[in-house]
Amino acid sequence: MRAPPAPEVVRDDTADSTDSTGSTGPTGPTGRTGRQAVRAVPALLPGVALTAVPNEAAGIMRSKSHAGFLWVFEDLLDDGARAALGTAAEQAGLRYAFPGTGMAGDLLPVPEPVHPELTFVRVDDDDLLRAYADLKARAYGFPLEDGRDGLAGSSLWKSGVFAYLGLRDGTPVTCAATVEAEGRLFVVLVATDPACERRGYGEAVTRKALYEGARAAGLTRATLHATAAGAPVYPRIGFRPNSPLRFYALGD
Repeated sequence: MRAPPAPEVVRDDTADSTDSTGSTGPTGPTGRTGRQAVRAVPALLPGVALTAVPNEAAGIMRSKSHAGFLWVFEDLLDDGARAALGTAAEQAGLRYAFPGTGMAGDLLPVPEPVHPELTFVRVDDDDLLRAYADLKARAYGFPLEDGRDGLAGSSLWKSGVFAYLGLRDGTPVTCAATVEAEGRLFVVLVATDPACERRGYGEAVTRKALYEGARAAGLTRATLHATAAGAPVYPRIGFRPNSPLRFYALGD
């Protein structure tokens, strides 16, 4: 049997919207180069080819001002590759950062959401985009300048992305966005102010982004990559898990 080709590792400025393929960096479709994604495109990776992926991904990450993460979808690996992944990543200078879950569902359209404490505003100017970036940074625990670097000035985020803020008494407390990609609506950068969690804000603003994105694009399928913290929310909307994820960061 011929061995399948080694997987391609590419830079990717648009979040991968397929149900269980590829990998992306932490900010999704930014329209900028500061946090370009690193994407592996495997087809049931054989163990012998796996070492090429972490090595090439690490090289791309080291070339950027913000390294981001390598995202690996475990269901795209065969048993040998899955077992060898940790060692291959370590040898490439990568460290395991945190887990995640790929999810998808034929759930659109969703009803227009209402939350008694929130008003929804679409991000369509620089001030709102900065507020989105700052909220994301606070929720994810990294410096405000890093959040702004990933989004500030992006024309894509002010027009092509259905990005929404949830305001409570005029103050942004939650955010979510969707973007059309490859015939699906991809959910990206859902965040809630840590002081305002467990009030249903994240689910509500995600529903709003899905509602508006589906209404504009006419799509029926949606996908997302969930962190462990967000994973319990999305099945309530209609998403179903389809692959565990491993996130890898540079170890140096």
